[in-house]
Amino acid sequence: MEIRYTTSSQNPTISQLQPVRDNSNPNFINIGNPNLLPTFSHGINLNFNSWKSISGKYTWAGLTYNYTNNDIATATSYDSIGRTVSQAINVNGNYNFSGYIGTSMPFFSKKLEVGPNVWVNYAENKSIINNQENKTQDIRSNLNLEFRMNLEKVEAALSGYYSYNSAYSSLNVTSSTPYSTQGISGRLSIKFPKNFLLESNADYTINSKRSNGYNINYLVWNASFSKTFFKKENFILGFYAYDMLNQNISVDRDISSNVITDIKTNIISRYFLLKATFKFNSNKTKEEDEF
Repeated sequence: MEIRYTTSSQNPTISQLQPVRDNSNPNFINIGNPNLLPTFSHGINLNFNSWKSISGKYTWAGLTYNYTNNDIATATSYDSIGRTVSQAINVNGNYNFSGYIGTSMPFFSKKLEVGPNVWVNYAENKSIINNQENKTQDIRSNLNLEFRMNLEKVEAALSGYYSYNSAYSSLNVTSSTPYSTQGISGRLSIKFPKNFLLESNADYTINSKRSNGYNINYLVWNASFSKTFFKKENFILGFYAYDMLNQNISVDRDISSNVITDIKTNIISRYFLLKATFKFNSNKTKEEDEF
């Protein structure tokens, strides 16, 4: 068990302090605030780890709490012609809390491992919109279950997760819609004679309860086939295929002041790679064998 308290302070930037108007963008005007005070943050962390060497059972848990005095937020207003005017201000009451717990339980002489874990995070932040206080609350949670098989020539894993998220803005309750993400992942590694290795992994993601056009489901499938050479097996020649179905997309939600925005990003899509690797360190490790 470990309990740790940390604290830190941060000064406002020059651009936040200087009392002049930044008109570089005529539709978004920023005004400095010479009365800003430095922030003062407090953090409390509790961590627990338990490992039993004979059985191989491993359990971990943790709690984290962070609170900031005089946190720097934004006061935003809109003038008669639709321009946005913002200024940095100090607020109190911004904090976040997170907790997690998980375990790995081996069976059949450690040939099968089962690993459930759960994670929860809550954050609360304040800002000012047209001279009214806006409170933003963000709840994120994730529940995961994984099965791992470890044999002499074959390693495999199958996992599934469910993530539930809810955002709330006191000045824009219509946008406070919970959303969720589900996923299934699989990984397979097979060692063949003559030092050939086949590896593959796939991740299927389901997005639900988002804005129209952002409830996207996609499958990312990668694979590789490689061979090691020489007595120390320190030269690897392999062919790698990434995102073979050409579906690699990222969907996320951003919460800022009274605006909640869904974001879709196209990541590097399908490509193939022929790779040769020479390792000067002749000691093989488990991590070097992973895909």
